[in-house]
Amino acid sequence: MTTDLRNELVPFIQDHQWEQVGAFIERHAQTPAAKDLVVLGRGMREALEGDLDTGIGVLGEAVALGNVDARLQRALLRTLADQEWDQVIEDVAALKHTALAFDDQRSLYELLLEKVADQLQSRREFPRALETWNELLARVPDLALGFQRRSRCHFHLGQLELALKDAERHLELEPENRLAWLGRAAVKKALGDLDGAAADEKAGAPFYDLQVSAEVRAQAKTLLEGDRDQNLNARLNFFQEMGLPHLDVALQVLEEEWVFSFIPSEDERLDLSFTVGFFYRFGHPELMFHSRDVDFDVMKQAVTELLERVRDGHVVKAGDTLELDGRSVTFTVPTAQDLVDYPFGYGGHFYRHFMDRTDVPLLLARLA
Repeated sequence: MTTDLRNELVPFIQDHQWEQVGAFIERHAQTPAAKDLVVLGRGMREALEGDLDTGIGVLGEAVALGNVDARLQRALLRTLADQEWDQVIEDVAALKHTALAFDDQRSLYELLLEKVADQLQSRREFPRALETWNELLARVPDLALGFQRRSRCHFHLGQLELALKDAERHLELEPENRLAWLGRAAVKKALGDLDGAAADEKAGAPFYDLQVSAEVRAQAKTLLEGDRDQNLNARLNFFQEMGLPHLDVALQVLEEEWVFSFIPSEDERLDLSFTVGFFYRFGHPELMFHSRDVDFDVMKQAVTELLERVRDGHVVKAGDTLELDGRSVTFTVPTAQDLVDYPFGYGGHFYRHFMDRTDVPLLLARLA
């Protein structure tokens, strides 16, 4: 592979310009130096335009030819499909000892480190997660999310002083993030500093504010109405960044792996939407909630009680109800439009929504 050929093809893949990718494949089909790149192009086009699994298989051929981009993209596609995580972890481990010559390769590798660390943490494999966070933060030393997540990792390992150090660094980087204040408060509480914990909870209170600027609402509206193929990562990043800093139930989000995002409504408010990722722990359909004007404490209590029922073996089905503040809310099967309207979900489900895949084990409850 030559640098010039690689730099000719990769921008077409990044911009989903599949006609240009096809032209590259035809142009260089007999070029020995481009053999791995031709296979890379075929694999990415198949994965995103045809069949994902077939495309991943073709990328494996490019990996066998030594193509680094193919290994990076194969791992990313598997995370988007939320499948074969052991293979993702294996690919990322192999990439650790691979020279990444281009900025886009390094950025993608760092994204994969974050995803692998999160996956390991969700599996409660905290020592391996910690090792991955360490590598990521060595590469991206001002990554606030990394310090937040590594602090929780230290917390679960009983390394409370290290957890506190990371929580403090998170707070330095994001002093107006309520989650940062609550994260440090939780560590202080575990250390026995109840006064310090209470002070942090109080200090973070002003940052609990669901009101956002007209500029942010406009940005959300643009992303929601934009080309779903072109702004896939932008949507995910935006809704994650908008959601997590504003949650009064932030610590429960971390512990129970709920995922929240905020959706702009027609009257310029932001609605709350979130999912509970039961499927990944219990083989249970994921539950999607959409809410307007429902108190957080009421929702938290209702969902926590539901979680306990699921842990005891109950399986929620379409038509089942959730008791919420004296009334019943019915779970329904989401329509294809619902999956477009609510761009969120635990793990790879976000991407499934935006790749027009509606085979998601998912139930919807509109709370208000």
